[in-house]
Amino acid sequence: MGSTLSYPRTKWAVYYRIQEKMGSTLPYPRRKWAVKGTDIRNKKTLKATTRFRINQELKLLHIKKQKLNQQLYHAHLTCANAWKDTWWMILGSIDKNLKKMVEEKYDKLNNKLESLRKEQHAQKQRQTARTTSPQRNPSTQGFHTRTMNLSTVEFNTEETSLLDLGLQYCIQKPPNAWLQDMNHLHKRQLYTARKLRNKLAENNLIIVPADKGRTTVIIEQNILQNNFNAFLSDNNFTALRQDPTTTYVKQIQKALKDCPDIIDKHKIKHLIPIHPVPPTLTARLKIHKPNIPIRPVVNNINAPTYKVARFMAKSLKDYLNLTNTYNTVNSHSLAQGISKLTINEHRKLVTYDIKDLYVNIPIDKTLHITDFFLRINNNKATIRSQILGLMQTTLAQNYFKFNEEFYQPQKDIAMGSPLSGLVAELFLQYFELHTVKHSLETKSVIFYTRYVDDILIIYDESLTNASTLTNTLNKIHSNLTFTPSHEDEGRISFLDLWIIRNDSSLEIDIFRKPTTTNTTIHHLSNHPTEHKMAAY
Repeated sequence: MGSTLSYPRTKWAVYYRIQEKMGSTLPYPRRKWAVKGTDIRNKKTLKATTRFRINQELKLLHIKKQKLNQQLYHAHLTCANAWKDTWWMILGSIDKNLKKMVEEKYDKLNNKLESLRKEQHAQKQRQTARTTSPQRNPSTQGFHTRTMNLSTVEFNTEETSLLDLGLQYCIQKPPNAWLQDMNHLHKRQLYTARKLRNKLAENNLIIVPADKGRTTVIIEQNILQNNFNAFLSDNNFTALRQDPTTTYVKQIQKALKDCPDIIDKHKIKHLIPIHPVPPTLTARLKIHKPNIPIRPVVNNINAPTYKVARFMAKSLKDYLNLTNTYNTVNSHSLAQGISKLTINEHRKLVTYDIKDLYVNIPIDKTLHITDFFLRINNNKATIRSQILGLMQTTLAQNYFKFNEEFYQPQKDIAMGSPLSGLVAELFLQYFELHTVKHSLETKSVIFYTRYVDDILIIYDESLTNASTLTNTLNKIHSNLTFTPSHEDEGRISFLDLWIIRNDSSLEIDIFRKPTTTNTTIHHLSNHPTEHKMAAY
């Protein structure tokens, strides 16, 4: 290609030439060019520009090389005239030293490259050993069946295979380009889906997701209804005579107008739903527990307090500034913290699970705790009053609809509300500040961490015992029950990790719950690629 570049008459080419004349273009080929529009001439201009710049850069480097050679030649002549016959000895010494420097430089680079290769090879060997080595406990490392049939109805292989794809699977709508190739597959899946729907309807069955592990559960509707009834009766829900949604919307409107210091008056209209609906109760099945109880799931979207609760959950973090001293973010951070601990025969591990946390948090106590944290962070009295008033109105509107009936709990915070997680965190951090801190200072507890309602404690058996710890935790509040799990054969499970005792340290391994399945979003599902790859 010549030294000049012929540009086509396009907008992008004109723009580039103007930038070039102004000196805005970079004189090396690493510049990233942006093509404006989809015109093929623009793309050709981009390609020609890149080649032109590379050629110009090569010419520039060649000119530099020629200048350096000329300078070296003149320096050589000058030195030869000055040193006469001894110059050749000096030149040989210079060449020898330069050769030695180059060899040392290359040896250093080669050693660095070799160490990186060895490290990469060792890492691959560790990964291979991890995947091929026998599991510590094969019974806990396997996967649960993807579909669990609790009914007496039989499903054929094709129907079971479709259910095994998981409840997240979506049948694709194929593009026209490969419509003919894929259409038969989608028709077959749609045919199987219709057969499944008819079979479920004929036998009074329903598909429900399991609480953990992504298991698809098939259960009779009357059995599921009995589980719902047991949940409603065991937790003392009050049946309401009528739908309170309209009344609650008016209460929210009034509460928002009384908070000018924390909410801009122009934002109030965005916090009130246009067409509010009552929250609805659904469930997930706890297949890992006897009698398969339900875990309630309340859908609060479009409920009267949903937008307000979401706003408060976000803004309260700025007013409260929680330290999260004893919280663990995920399994990775937990593993890093545990790896630094020293263990001896007196230090024991125990985990606790808080039974039905959200159902048992009292609203009145929560408001007092919120006021406590607001005072610690030096918030003004008017701001504290407005926050507590809006919180009380939001938390009090705890109700849901089930089977055309309306229910309200007697004591707990709203299930499914965006504010529930923060309220539960406030409640627990308050008692950790007064109880756990003392135990850590007295050295009876060596390590304490919590993830939502799961707690891991390492205590010194010479100063305390598990029974004393359990009694101390259960005295925090009468509504809360802490259920302990002790280490077995030198190991204990927490989150998705095995924590294994060694002589003086703790080792980490992968833990899978008995209900864990290997279900992920199928590669043929109508999902974005990012969603499919997230599991890996």
